[in-house]
Amino acid sequence: MDGDVMMIQPIEDEPIYFSNADYEGMDPEHNQALVVTLDIAENEVQRILVDNGSSANIVFEHTLNRMKLGHLRMDSCLEDPLYGFGNNMIPIHGVIYLPMVFGTAPRQVSHVMKFYVISAASSYNMILGRPTITKLWAIPSTIHLKLKFPIPGGIGELKGDRSISGRCYGQALVMAETDPENRKKAMALTKGQSRKKHHEHFSKRPRLDVNMIEDSGYSVTNADARIQKFVEIKEKTKVEPATQTVEIELDPGNPTRKLKIGKGLETSFQKELFLLLREYMDVFAWAPEDMPGIDQSVVMHRFNQVHMNHEDIAKTAFITHRAVYAFIMMPFGLINAGTTYQKMMNTIFKSQLRRNMESYVDDMISKSLTIPDHIKDLKEYFDNLRRYNMKLNPEKCAFGVPSGKFLGFPVSERGIEANPEKIIAIIEMKIPHTQKDIRKLAGCLAALRRFISKLAERCLPFFELLKGARNRKLVDWTPECHTAFNEIKRHLMNPPMLIKAKPDEPLSLYIAAGPKAISSALVREEGGMQSPIYYISQVLKDAETRYPNLEKFALALVHSSRKLRQYFQGREIRVITDQKLRKIIHKPDASERLVN
Repeated sequence: MDGDVMMIQPIEDEPIYFSNADYEGMDPEHNQALVVTLDIAENEVQRILVDNGSSANIVFEHTLNRMKLGHLRMDSCLEDPLYGFGNNMIPIHGVIYLPMVFGTAPRQVSHVMKFYVISAASSYNMILGRPTITKLWAIPSTIHLKLKFPIPGGIGELKGDRSISGRCYGQALVMAETDPENRKKAMALTKGQSRKKHHEHFSKRPRLDVNMIEDSGYSVTNADARIQKFVEIKEKTKVEPATQTVEIELDPGNPTRKLKIGKGLETSFQKELFLLLREYMDVFAWAPEDMPGIDQSVVMHRFNQVHMNHEDIAKTAFITHRAVYAFIMMPFGLINAGTTYQKMMNTIFKSQLRRNMESYVDDMISKSLTIPDHIKDLKEYFDNLRRYNMKLNPEKCAFGVPSGKFLGFPVSERGIEANPEKIIAIIEMKIPHTQKDIRKLAGCLAALRRFISKLAERCLPFFELLKGARNRKLVDWTPECHTAFNEIKRHLMNPPMLIKAKPDEPLSLYIAAGPKAISSALVREEGGMQSPIYYISQVLKDAETRYPNLEKFALALVHSSRKLRQYFQGREIRVITDQKLRKIIHKPDASERLVN
């Protein structure tokens, strides 16, 4: 079967297999655990981790206390204790047998499972280990986030919830890193290792990201308060990085000429879109011979679609064992290639940019507010492509989608979201121990700077650490750095949605200034609610740190106006602050110093 990745024969007449259809629009490169929801003793229990690495089924005491079990009672346990990571002993409080329903009607099966009751802090409610998987004859697939098992007359399945899995993992990280005992161990480990040689540091450092934290004094109230304090995850729909699409065949006689369009489109819109794409099939490069090159009257540089200036062809020559070759079409890697190509894009789409289209080098997006407008906007876009003989790569195009990625950010009608892959990379990042690690962390945060308020101020402990390290490779991770690192992780677990500003609409700018950093937030108000558009922050230079407080606020305003020039032009900006900025702005000497 095309696309099958696994096939196992648990019974004679019905194989269990996982195919591409089991992704159901999900990105196969995710890194989430299989977390399911089950009907257990007439209770709907969420946050159940399926873990084939666990030798036992676990129910946490805080979960058991919230369940309505009727006549079911916990029995005493005389068995040996459980052991977790690092050979930590976890006492068993008791044993309970729970009736469980697996699958969805009509493909369901019921079993009574034995659970060990333990008292420990966890972001999960239960853990299903190998005993359950074996009893069900089940096959779990983490990449598909599914569990399949045989039932009379067919195959049943359990689907994992990716969003719940991500929240559980995020809460587990925060609970582990903010646990007082773990913090003491981490600080002691950091101080001890900073005195060792570089190779010893990497070879002997134990992992700190454990999945389970032992806490003998654990209670439901304390656990809920602790999770609420460090992680406040709101239930809201997130825009996926890539919208689910389907392929359509434009030329019935040529199956290679296919394009992707959004799945589930209205019939009338899908028909109009199909006819439009078929009409403009010539703007797509279906084969290398379909790329004769951009009209030379526009530009003579850049990429494989753009002709080289005849005088510059010899400058691209390179030697091989057969002969000397030179590029007649602009290759990648030339120092001015990106600038030249962007200039070409600005020339070709000058009537559309900022109105119904955005372009950054070869990353383009056509945007519309309504379906009828979208057909007109695409027609205008294709006309410009045809006019200048520019071709599109059909494999990289998708049409009629409500959301998608542009420059790495998920974009939809709701606004702009932070790249979830970059957020996960920071949340899963371990404590930095070298200057290179800290610079890597700073680079990751810089990619999300527009989504994080007062980022410069939050990162000050990292910058101070780099200044103190000077030429040393290893750094001494301080308590201030640890606190700042955890605060940034907590903030990124629920990043803000940045919205679009309407033309000519007045906006508000909040500005703030501290001893070593300035920051601002551009917001839009609608219906009594304020939503962020852009966050800006900047670390002050040495001389700027000695500015009077009022001048620092003025500097924040000047810096914001330069950074957000496109928002400041042609609209009213209301500056909100508790400082008397008007006074200093009208002082000639101070104003001249700030502007210069």
